Amino acid sequence: MTLKATVATTRTKSKTNAKDAKSEGKRILKELGWPIDSGFADMDQEFWDFTTEHLFGQIWARPGLSLRERAIVTLSVLLAVDADRGSINHIRYAHNLGITEKEMREIIIQVGYYAGWPKGAHAMARFFKVLHEPGNGFVKPEAKAKIPAVSKSKATVSPVKKAVVKKKLEKK
Repeated sequence: MTLKATVATTRTKSKTNAKDAKSEGKRILKELGWPIDSGFADMDQEFWDFTTEHLFGQIWARPGLSLRERAIVTLSVLLAVDADRGSINHIRYAHNLGITEKEMREIIIQVGYYAGWPKGAHAMARFFKVLHEPGNGFVKPEAKAKIPAVSKSKATVSPVKKAVVKKKLEKK
């Protein structure tokens, strides 16, 4: 028995025109908490307008997934392919969709395990950079307390350890 796949040959027109899609894209960007102009000084405006209209106005605006779910999927893909430029805004503004610092770390760990340690390390470095930006929206990591190095000659031994050592020496 031979099975044949049926391929749809008709194309459906987008339900939105270019003006509506661009308007919808701007609405999505606003809901994501992103700047309307991409936030990159070196971004070509015509390219960003196209991105706003098509990516955000048509793909991100589709029903079926929440913006939070789309953000997690998008983050996962961008981190897996080590897309530095593509991932930084998704990392930077994820908190606007309720993605917590802890969840972001878990996303990076999960992706890093499957995509490879170097990609996970790059992603964590980008996240670390965002965490240290003023007004980042995530909880700031507490500064690591500097623990002074103690030389062996000045090291102190706890009273319990002293008692254990003393007992061992007495048995000999």
